[in-house]
Amino acid sequence: MKILLLAPEFDFNEEWRAALKSTLPNDELYEGDQFAPDDVEIAIVYNPPYKILRRYSNLIAIISLSAGVDGLLSDNSLPNVPIIRLATADIVYLMREYVIYQVLRIHRDFAAIEQQHQRREWQWMPPYHPASHRRVSVLGLGRLGMPCAIALTHLGFKVSGWSKSLKNIPNVSCFAGDEGLSLLLPRTDILICLLPLTDTTYNILSSSLFNQLPRGASIINVSRGGCLNEKDLLKELENGKIAHATLDVFKIEPLPLSHPFWMHPRITITPHVAADSRPCSSALEIADIISRLRNGKPLPNLVCRVKGY
Repeated sequence: MKILLLAPEFDFNEEWRAALKSTLPNDELYEGDQFAPDDVEIAIVYNPPYKILRRYSNLIAIISLSAGVDGLLSDNSLPNVPIIRLATADIVYLMREYVIYQVLRIHRDFAAIEQQHQRREWQWMPPYHPASHRRVSVLGLGRLGMPCAIALTHLGFKVSGWSKSLKNIPNVSCFAGDEGLSLLLPRTDILICLLPLTDTTYNILSSSLFNQLPRGASIINVSRGGCLNEKDLLKELENGKIAHATLDVFKIEPLPLSHPFWMHPRITITPHVAADSRPCSSALEIADIISRLRNGKPLPNLVCRVKGY
């Protein structure tokens, strides 16, 4: 098959090219514009330019390197072909590690200790409550959210989770729907957002949600920048409703140097590094998807355009 790599913001370095050529030895890989648009059968994409995919009249599938497909689906000219989202085990493991680290950092108040270090202060900290006294809630119990919730139970935290449809996860109190969210939020000390970005989740992390949390709760956003109302977060941090925010994703990336998040003492910024796939595992999954397309087998991780993920 003839495959186009269409990812201007993605670094297709030599490691990526070697991995793809190794797993797809009999297929043709295109980059740039040195090909005829009608030749392209499969597009591997990461934030492709708006309306560009409609150029490829013989396209049979789109493979998204990004777990978030909101940007891709905003293009109303997308060809009516299957969209498959990569979901390698790497992403699950890395997201789980990131969430565990950030929850423990908040739980043990390491941000305050780091600030003491910067001020060269040696200050005793009072004893911490055990994890069993800390209530952690996960918004979104899909491929990434569920493993994170389960991992946190193994550390002894009281874990709850919320999703569109009710789940049944051992040792996790599960909620669903608007009523379920209203029940979950007041029993949350640390809130983790792992929701896809859709019309209904845009700015879901806003004052109306924050005001249902106990005073002094913390949030971790590793979903999409569009899920967070940035002005509302700053307001709730200033009035003490939110104690700390850890943010890995933003509405504008890279985060502008003038953005107030950079200098806020109770915001931790990481540059969209929570989870990313390695070239070797991604290439193996891409090869499996293409084999399934070639042989008419069921496709994994299909994106539902109606749901938006």
